[in-house]
Amino acid sequence: MPANQTMASPVKYNGQEKPGDGTITGPAVYVESRFGSGFLLQTAKSLSGFSYHRQFDLSVYYHVVNKVPWSEGNCSLVAEFELLNYLQYAGKYPKLPPLSSKTSLDASRDSFYAKYKSDLAYSITTPKSLPMLYVAVRTYAVLHNGYQVSGTNPLDEPTQLRGVAAIWGYTGMATSHYLTWSWTSQVVNEINAGYPTIWNVANSETYGAHTMVVTGYQTYKKVVASVLGVQVLQYVYIMQVADGWYTSTRYFYFNSSTAIGTFVKVR
Repeated sequence: MPANQTMASPVKYNGQEKPGDGTITGPAVYVESRFGSGFLLQTAKSLSGFSYHRQFDLSVYYHVVNKVPWSEGNCSLVAEFELLNYLQYAGKYPKLPPLSSKTSLDASRDSFYAKYKSDLAYSITTPKSLPMLYVAVRTYAVLHNGYQVSGTNPLDEPTQLRGVAAIWGYTGMATSHYLTWSWTSQVVNEINAGYPTIWNVANSETYGAHTMVVTGYQTYKKVVASVLGVQVLQYVYIMQVADGWYTSTRYFYFNSSTAIGTFVKVR
């Protein structure tokens, strides 16, 4: 049976930066802090060479609250970019532009530029040098799915991924959206095959509604009892993620009872 725990409000455990089910930096420490001792790492795998990016660094329009700038609501765009960038790096889609390929984004060409330029609550950085692949993702979302500074529909992600890949001649990219969770099918099998997945969570204890990329996994196991010689096991599933908040690996407690969401797989 998977370890699970329901709480009225998020709790900050050892091994994480913010309360709840995410921003975990020490998975083993987190598991022991939240579920007690006795859990052993059973299996683990991660994608080597994955490049992590912050939403803030890839934003152009910044919402200023109490003199503090906040990023665009571009978590889906960043996740799509990171996934495509890894596929290029890993040689699966080599014609996509590499991370080193930059281009200048001129936000004044956006149809909604004047709207935010006149809004004193926004600061706009333009022109801005950004990875060419991210600009392609952003441009596609603006032109085809109504993106401005937020509001990307996760259900549009497969279409956007296919559309961007087609710019560089990849018209056969297979992308699928899964509305139900499966640790084995959507996490373990994909990572074992060398593919990251996009993960959209609706009500995380830590992130609320957010989009991330799954870049690895860890499975922890504990023997909680033995009945007639048969072991009763308890599992904790931890996803390694690129969460768009940090430029390095974070982890998420997969079998959190409060979190629901969808996965996008790519081939």
